[in-house]
Amino acid sequence: MPDDAGKLTAEEKQLVIDWFEKNACPDLKCSVCGERDWFIGDHLLQPVTVGDQMNLVLGGVGYPQVMLISQKCGHTLFFNAVMIGLAKPVHPEGTPLG
Repeated sequence: MPDDAGKLTAEEKQLVIDWFEKNACPDLKCSVCGERDWFIGDHLLQPVTVGDQMNLVLGGVGYPQVMLISQKCGHTLFFNAVMIGLAKPVHPEGTPLG
């Protein structure tokens, strides 16, 4: 998990790079500017979960994301941190899986 300041460590960023090299298109172009130069954001993000009446569910289940950011235009792609191995999956009740 990220350090005390919430930043990904060098080892975690390397895990992301390794995952992309194994699982993503080796020639990934930005859909906005067409460039291939990307960097990994320093922090994980988590979209806010929406409840049954479109209310925001704070403190509940979430989906942490890694940011892949275009060096040229700033367009950002989000990838599931659990799939990459940076975060553990969590049951809806809030307890870790496995």
